[in-house]
Amino acid sequence: MSSNQLIKIAKITSPHGVKGEVKLFLYTENLATQSYPRYYLEENEVKISFRGFKGKTSIANIENITDRNQALEIKNQYLYINHDDLEDIKDPNAFYIDDLIDCLVLDQEDRDFGQIIDIQNHGAGDILAIELNNGKTELYPFIKEIFPDIDLDKKQVKFIKPEVV
Repeated sequence: MSSNQLIKIAKITSPHGVKGEVKLFLYTENLATQSYPRYYLEENEVKISFRGFKGKTSIANIENITDRNQALEIKNQYLYINHDDLEDIKDPNAFYIDDLIDCLVLDQEDRDFGQIIDIQNHGAGDILAIELNNGKTELYPFIKEIFPDIDLDKKQVKFIKPEVV
């Protein structure tokens, strides 16, 4: 399976107890209310059961992880779902944030600025990683003032570079 089809939904932050449960930091808001048919630990399909949710965290059991040592071995790994398992979005102005990956980034004069290669979220909002044409990577907060127009049909995002003071 191509990793481009997988969407990161959570990070394993630590073991929880001695029976292999893990604490997760969630990257999605709807995991508490919606289950998916398939989950992946890195690129391996796994069965998972969530024991509870609190804010952006959850406690979970992952198949074949039965003790604290095994849980420690998967610390800092990620859980994913398959993009094909997502529900269709009915609102024409809404989209999945992961759909921005590989979009071309155009500056105010419609010149090629780079390409979105990753989306990060450390709790304060989404951050887009843009690979510039010179090979360097820059990070920008995903806010309307910086990314005012998004055209997913053309896989293009308009970009207004913020001034650094």
